[in-house]
Amino acid sequence: MDIYIKLKKTLTTDKKVIYLEDIAQVISEDVSILKIPILKDITGTHAVRAIDIIALINARNKKLIVNVIGLDYMVVEKKKQELPVFLQYLKVGLITAVLFVGCITAIVTFHTETSLDKVFILYAETFSISRMAFLYVPYAIGIGVGIIVFFNHAFSRKLTPDPTPIEVEMNLYSSDIIETVVESEESENE
Repeated sequence: MDIYIKLKKTLTTDKKVIYLEDIAQVISEDVSILKIPILKDITGTHAVRAIDIIALINARNKKLIVNVIGLDYMVVEKKKQELPVFLQYLKVGLITAVLFVGCITAIVTFHTETSLDKVFILYAETFSISRMAFLYVPYAIGIGVGIIVFFNHAFSRKLTPDPTPIEVEMNLYSSDIIETVVESEESENE
C-alpha cells in the first residue's frame, strides 16, 4: 500500500506530543498512520527529517511504501510564552523610538553628504523663489509618498498584492533559520 506525505515547512505549537498529522498532509488508506508520535516533550526548535518519519512508519508496518512529496525536512518550534501587554507596548515603544531616531539620522546624514541645502538654494535662485517652503514642503511630501510606495503600505492597507520588502526579508530570515536548525541537528547526529 502506498502512502503519500507532504511535510509542512514549519509548525509552532504548545502541544507536548507531535503526531504525523500535525506536521504533514498524509494520503493513506490506513488512518492509524496519522497518530504516529513524531516528537515528545519538545523544547526549543527541532528539525524533523522525512527519512526519520519513513523509519517510524516502517517500524510500525514494513509493507507500506512511503512517498515523500516536497520538502525533505521541516522545523517544529515550541510556542513561546507571550509577554504581558504592558511589556509588549513598552517593547513596541522602544523599537519605534530607536527606528525613528535611526531614520532621522540616516536622512540628515544623506542630505548633509549630498549638500541638499545648497541644491535648494540653487533652485531658489534659479527660479526666483523667495520662500524656501515652496521647495521643502513638496520634497517632504515626496519622501513620505516614496516610503509608502516602496513599502507597499498606506496605513493598514497594501497598495498592490505584491509582497512588501519586509515580507520578503522575513521569509528569507525564516528560511535561513530553518536551514540552520536542520544543519545543526544533522551535525549533532553524525
